[in-house]
Amino acid sequence: MSDLRKQILLGGGKSNESRKTISRKARSRPESGLNSSTNSPITSPGVSRPNSRPSSRYPSEDEDGSDHMTDSASDSESGAPWEQRLDACIGELPSRKRSSGAGRSGILKAYLHLIRHHYAETKLEKSVSEIIPNLLKSIKNGTSTEEKSFAIKALAVTILTYTNDDMCEQIVETLKNVCEDEGDEDVKADALYTMSIAIIYGGGLEAEMEDFLEYLITIIESDGDQVNALDSGKVVSAALQSWAFVATSLDSLDAQSYEALEAFSEQLDSGDVDVQISAGVNIALLFEVSRNLEEGDTGDRLNLHVDSKVLVKRMSELAKGSKSISKRSRRNLRSSFASIITSLETNKGPGWRDSIPEQPKNAYDEPDPADDPTILRYRHKLTVAGTTFWIDTWAALIRVEMMKRVLKGGFLTHFEDNPVFFRSVGGLMHYED
Repeated sequence: MSDLRKQILLGGGKSNESRKTISRKARSRPESGLNSSTNSPITSPGVSRPNSRPSSRYPSEDEDGSDHMTDSASDSESGAPWEQRLDACIGELPSRKRSSGAGRSGILKAYLHLIRHHYAETKLEKSVSEIIPNLLKSIKNGTSTEEKSFAIKALAVTILTYTNDDMCEQIVETLKNVCEDEGDEDVKADALYTMSIAIIYGGGLEAEMEDFLEYLITIIESDGDQVNALDSGKVVSAALQSWAFVATSLDSLDAQSYEALEAFSEQLDSGDVDVQISAGVNIALLFEVSRNLEEGDTGDRLNLHVDSKVLVKRMSELAKGSKSISKRSRRNLRSSFASIITSLETNKGPGWRDSIPEQPKNAYDEPDPADDPTILRYRHKLTVAGTTFWIDTWAALIRVEMMKRVLKGGFLTHFEDNPVFFRSVGGLMHYED
């Protein structure tokens, strides 16, 4: 896709090639310290000083907002192309002795931003053997929660960008230790997400995937206590979501289905809405896998010991919500459970609606039902470069949500440019030009 077409599709503004000074927005970018004409290190005092500008001027790496064009559009403003800035970041990663904790966090944040918003396989290929060990050092020995957090997130995107079959074992072992020893629940959750990425894209074998699923079940069954995070909704949700993501890559869930369904069913009664929703999604995935097996050549199905009608009744009652949770959470729970209940009752995927609206609210959102009435009954979709991808299975939705979680605003960039990512996600969806 040409840069101009990409700008039109993603809402990019005009580039400002005639400007000679660095704009305020460019100065506020995570990697702005690498853009000065003197090529001063990112750890200089001027760079490590906290940014006083309102956060709304530039989305943080924890926001889900789409800012795909801000990086390429500002290359001329920043004084250096993104490739040069990425090289500078990579060159600074080993400098632990010469940099402060804040400086290392700044380097990691800049590196993370650049590899999220640009497909950098050719750049990482030359240095990945050094990048991975340096990220692991920050994860193990980081002096701040921020440094560890950025390193863990950067590790996930690095693996997605440059897959290597030799990464998995060392990464998973390190992240398990961090997950158990680190006190911050956000770091624990990010460690679980990154482990799932490493298992799938870092060369994990089927046996390692199965072992990881068992590890996640122990976290779920113990309400997080297995990793010293008792009753942490974030950690248990991350374990549930990571389980689902890895499970979508296994050929068979026979060995896991019985224990998993029991654990997920128990979490439907959690006091945390995200945990309840994640548990419900995992239940829907198990029934989808079982249905696909039954419709296949063998006619087999998973050993699911709980009747779907019992689960439907239970979720219908839970969907009414408790008065102790916020209206927004109650709405989210009701909407999510409605989709899961419909899936269990109709044997359809997520977001299925029983009928097609006769009068679409928006012609751009609702293509002509005559094109494909079956696909149009699904509400979840992605539109990329003029192609609409319909998310009509729980497996596809689970993978899409994990990629959005890991890539944030760089999701579409990787969807368009990263062949590994596209095969993993795009291959599970129906599409139309």
